[in-house]
Amino acid sequence: MKVTSSKVYALLLTLLALVEMLLPSAPLFAQPDHEPHAASDTLRHRPMTLDERLLFGINQWGEQAAWLDPPAHVLSNTASIVVLTPPVALYGIGLLTKNTHDTWAGAAMTLSEVTSGLLVEGIKAIVQRPRPFHVIDGVRQPDTLTGGYSFPSGHAAATWGLATGLSLHYPKWYVVGPSFLYATVVSLSRPYLSVHYPSDIFIGAILGSLVSYLFYREEPKLFPNAGRIVNPR
Repeated sequence: MKVTSSKVYALLLTLLALVEMLLPSAPLFAQPDHEPHAASDTLRHRPMTLDERLLFGINQWGEQAAWLDPPAHVLSNTASIVVLTPPVALYGIGLLTKNTHDTWAGAAMTLSEVTSGLLVEGIKAIVQRPRPFHVIDGVRQPDTLTGGYSFPSGHAAATWGLATGLSLHYPKWYVVGPSFLYATVVSLSRPYLSVHYPSDIFIGAILGSLVSYLFYREEPKLFPNAGRIVNPR
């Protein structure tokens, strides 16, 4: 099925509308607040919506498995570096070995990561949804050093975008499996640390994957000399 730009935009708008219906406490186009976290702290409550209950459930895994705390922090803190390593490495290796497939795969994935990151920050500035640990009572081990807004998740956008890009360029089980497994565990670490709601993760993953797919699809136009290989190594 051919995916057109209009279909992509329609899907994104539909997803945003569904999330807004599910999350009445996170209004779109919120009025600017110079101290959003201080204001939200006065509205703390126990989990009420489905999204909040899912967040609380994931966050409470640590009550029975506290050993998850260190890996969750490591995954969250290193993801921004890890997701840029394969694209940059592929680009460099491609240049050294004169492999145009690797070179332009790395370039396309790097551009998609930067683009999705800018989109995430733009949406956050519009939606202005407070981090869960500022709102939900009773969460454990929150990563209170995380600033900014919650919706959507930049970590999910970056890791799922990377997994999509790698899988499209190198459709081998040993690439697809580990890349999507990494995206999944990083995504789960965010609500575990009470810095993102599940809906933040879902929309971030969709956004990152769509941007990665669109760059892959348009790669021949962006890099006319790429010479995409049908069956890469």
